[in-house]
Amino acid sequence: MISSVLAAAVRRLLRSKSIQEDPLQQQQQQQQQQQQQQQQQQQQQGLRSLFIEEQSKGCISGGRSYNTKQREELCTLPTSEEIVAYVMAKDKQGTAANAATAAAAAAAAAEAAAAAAAAAKSIFSNAQCQRHHA
Repeated sequence: MISSVLAAAVRRLLRSKSIQEDPLQQQQQQQQQQQQQQQQQQQQQGLRSLFIEEQSKGCISGGRSYNTKQREELCTLPTSEEIVAYVMAKDKQGTAANAATAAAAAAAAAEAAAAAAAAAKSIFSNAQCQRHHA
């Protein structure tokens, strides 16, 4: 559901943004987008490492169905790479997208990644609480 809402938001952005910008500004926006992607990838890798570490300690064993459900929800969210790839594909198909639209999509992707990170952090926190109270 979130992915369809996000895809719809990206489509609206693509339709609404038709302003051409100067090449220097486009380059700056692309650099900013790349930095955001790198930060998201680092954050996601850190969360994966934390999850594997907690799982190997046996912290994420209680409440398995609850955690599995949340993990499944997180897995259905589009990644920032998928969102950016979608925007770039639409751009190549001749839509009126420009670098500002891609930057806006990257910002939306960053928000989605932050929401996923917050949800994952909550899962880890719950698992740690269960571990300490067990």
